[in-house]
Amino acid sequence: MPGPAFFPLAIAFAMAGLSIALLVWPGHTPPPEAVPDAAKRIAGVVGLLFLYLMLWGTGLFFLRTAVFLALMLRWTGESWKSAAGAAAGLTTVVVVAFQLGLKVTLE
Repeated sequence: MPGPAFFPLAIAFAMAGLSIALLVWPGHTPPPEAVPDAAKRIAGVVGLLFLYLMLWGTGLFFLRTAVFLALMLRWTGESWKSAAGAAAGLTTVVVVAFQLGLKVTLE
C-alpha cells in the first residue's frame, strides 16, 4: 500500500519529466497566435474550472467531473464523442483509484 507521499512524489516526477521534454523538444506546440480564438478558449476553460470549483461539495462527484471534463475537452476542439469518452474514462479511473484503491471519499 502506497504511503501518503507516494502520489505527490509521483506527480512531481511526472511534471519534471514533462518539463524536461518541453525544454528538449519545444517545437511541438504552436505559438498562441497560431491557435484560432486562443484567448477565448483559455477564458472558457478558466470559467468552466471556476464553476466546477464553486460546485465542489455539492455531491455527485462522478457526474460533475465527467461533465466538466467533457465540456472542457469539447471547448478546446475535441469532438463530442471523443470528449465524452475521455471524460468518462478519466473520471472512472480517478473514482476507482481514490474510492476503491485508497479508500478516500471524494465528496
